[in-house]
Amino acid sequence: MLTAGLAGAAAAGLAGAGALELVARGVLPGQQLLNRLDGSCSVATPPMCFGMSMAQAMALRMDRQPLPPMAIAAADGGPGYWNPHPGDDPMAMVISEFIPLCWRRGLGRGPHPIGTLGISMGGYGALLLAEKYPALIRAVAAIGPAVWTSYRQARAVNQGAYASAAAFAAADVVTHARALAGVAVRVASGLSDPFHPGVMALSQALPPGALVDIAPGCHSSPFFLAQEPPSLAFLGRHLTGG
Repeated sequence: MLTAGLAGAAAAGLAGAGALELVARGVLPGQQLLNRLDGSCSVATPPMCFGMSMAQAMALRMDRQPLPPMAIAAADGGPGYWNPHPGDDPMAMVISEFIPLCWRRGLGRGPHPIGTLGISMGGYGALLLAEKYPALIRAVAAIGPAVWTSYRQARAVNQGAYASAAAFAAADVVTHARALAGVAVRVASGLSDPFHPGVMALSQALPPGALVDIAPGCHSSPFFLAQEPPSLAFLGRHLTGG
């Protein structure tokens, strides 16, 4: 079984950087600090430090039960939001190089389905990959996905996220959400996450049956860590039938 974790091991670092970047560039100034001071970011987390290894993630328990038997493999897509840029195409890397490498090692081939998992930018990438290749991806779990509501908004915060307005339109997970009609979807986001408007727009565009968990929390490590066990359990149910 293969769970292809978009920015999996690297996602932990990228996710935290995303929140700091929003504050540093003046988007919603001070909101992250205010949320921490008033307790909005306080989330109960599993008894394990953030930045856990993939082996530790597979050893997590949900409701005291072990996860179904599956493998997780991760690739770092860099800072380009999983869409093509001049000289770089992280999505093509996953499809043409990373997944075939896993197949050669006996993971994700034949009857063994593939799922995607990601946090922040990786959560957006997990959704994008499933939208682009719904025949290949069986399930997707996105934690705090960094979903922009417009190209202008994305460029104001991260000028390197998309090469052009056309690139944003082609990779807008809200616009293309209907492509997930045959894919099991779980999206989790915090009420105080600055990407909350984008996630809400996505939730309204997702096909019926998609699971959207909006809970107290921020775009920060405690929320991400708390959502890893249910996200992995969700993938396990849909990849293994367990």
